[in-house]
This record gives sequence, C-alpha cells and structure tokens, in this order.
Amino acid sequence: MNSDASKQFPLETDEHTIRAELDRVLGLRRFSGAPQMSAFLRYIVTETLNGHADRIKAFSVGVDALGKPDTFDAQTDPSVRVLALRLRKTLAEVYEDLQGCIAIIDLRVGTYVPSFYRVATSTDIKDADDAVSGLLAPNAKEPCVSARVAAMSPSSSPVAQESAYKPLPPAASTHADNTSLGAK
Repeated sequence: MNSDASKQFPLETDEHTIRAELDRVLGLRRFSGAPQMSAFLRYIVTETLNGHADRIKAFSVGVDALGKPDTFDAQTDPSVRVLALRLRKTLAEVYEDLQGCIAIIDLRVGTYVPSFYRVATSTDIKDADDAVSGLLAPNAKEPCVSARVAAMSPSSSPVAQESAYKPLPPAASTHADNTSLGAK
C-alpha cells in the first residue's frame, strides 16, 4: 500500500471504524515492540478524531506523545521527523495486504495529521457492481476495477472524475452480412 490511498479509496468518516482499525494496527507485532511509534500513531489518530488536527505539530507530538520535555525544540531535534518516517514506512508495510483491515490510516509526507480511508467490503463491491452493471457488454461477466472504484468513490473525488466510465458511441454491427457497415 503506497501513501496514495486518496486516489484509490473513499474517505472513512466513522469514528468507531477508525478507532477499531487503530486498535488492530497497534496490536500488530510491528507496533507492540515499538512503544514510541505506537504512542505517536495513537496520539495523531486520537487528536484528529477529537477535532484537534490543527494542533498536531512536531512539538506537540514530541511533548504530548513521546514524553519530551517542554524545552523540546523540534527544529534542532529530528527525533519526531525520524519517527514519522519510520511510522510511514511501517504503515505502508501493514497495508500492503489489506486482508483483515477495516480502514486505512495514512500519514502523508509533509504532515503529521493522518487521513482515513474506507476499505471496500463485499457489500461495497456488490453495490458498485450493481451501479455499473448497465455498463457491461452483453458477454462481460465482471465490471472493470476502475468502474468499481468510480462507483464507490464520492463524485467529487479525483478517482471518480478521472476513471468514471464514459460510454463509447455504439459500435458497428458484427453480423456476418456487415449490413450496418454499408457492405452489400
């Protein structure tokens, strides 16, 4: 899973789902043996869910999450930036396989404020399939992935705008007599 989840998944807004995913991730071996990285992740997710995303800065992460003294200087001490890099890499590894995850916690470069994305469930795929079923050629069995993603994505998202299905003009008949092509 790369950090480009915003182009692949719709936003997750359900706080309970996000907290459950946070608990799931923190229970993984990668995090259970990394208390500072766990504290960092818990802090940024909790602050964001509590409506305090604007307060998440290197200083607040250092002092509030990592237990640095009030004299901590984020400009001269790179520990928060280094830990953020480790956290991003670890989250990318965690989300390489989406099996078992119920949401995606994404931490983009340049910010300490996470984004949350919904993972497609079988219900989402069924709903997307229903939404695009009229777009299938008569012999097609499965809608294409981009049509599913477009159907599951909010219409204002770049995914929906870029990959939305645009029907082609009606094709010429493929009958053996080729009458629709003007052949006689």
